[in-house]
Amino acid sequence: MAFRFRMEKVLSVRRIEEDAARSRYARARDRLERAEQACEALERRRQQCERELDELKSRDALTAERLHLYALHRAGLARVQEAAATELAEARAEAARTRAALTEAHQAREALERLREKERAAWQYRQGRKEAALLDELAVAQHRTNEEDSHGP
Repeated sequence: MAFRFRMEKVLSVRRIEEDAARSRYARARDRLERAEQACEALERRRQQCERELDELKSRDALTAERLHLYALHRAGLARVQEAAATELAEARAEAARTRAALTEAHQAREALERLREKERAAWQYRQGRKEAALLDELAVAQHRTNEEDSHGP
């Protein structure tokens, strides 16, 4: 008779839940990485715009029209950066939430696996005791048979 864990179906569900949580966390991490890259790219664009403005000022080529265009461009870029920062905050929150869910699912699965191993060890112990008792019984029966054979009828 082989060991059968009484909660094997629950353990199977826990594994599926952990895999699903791992997938959700991976998607959240990808979203977070994209949001971080977008914010970094926008910051580089902002810095480039400021360098271009500084260059115009240093060459004394800054006109009212160029300054107005720069201000419009900078305002638009600020709006895009604000939206990107909001997306980044949401992505961070989602990554934290899905990581916590993954941790919880992982702990739930591990708890059941520890229970399974504990029950397996107890089952193996009981099986060993049953086998030892059977062997003892066979040895006693063999000894009785030998005793009867040696004393005769």
